[in-house]
Amino acid sequence: MPSRLDQIKNWEELAARCGYSPRRIARECNVSMRQLRRYFQEQFGVSPKPWSDNLRLRGATEHLMKGMAAKTVSADFDFKQPSHFTKFVKRLAWATPREYRDHGRNG
Repeated sequence: MPSRLDQIKNWEELAARCGYSPRRIARECNVSMRQLRRYFQEQFGVSPKPWSDNLRLRGATEHLMKGMAAKTVSADFDFKQPSHFTKFVKRLAWATPREYRDHGRNG
């Protein structure tokens, strides 16, 4: 049975517009979190939270590698505080934003 979610063509753009929040994505799509989780499992093989976290990390680290300041990147990717951004990067990339950027330039 087709889902209204099948009509969405650019999930990455939608995620960015919704601040990478699965709840906001679900609300924007007019579906429940349960429906969104089920759809993501079927279509992407992962739930919405890790998918959006990985998308957010990829975009943020690309900006870091271009030399942007962590404070600027944290604001651009909808983190409430730069410290939240630092914890996020450490949790997913096992390095601080500065360590990540410096390692990328040297490695």
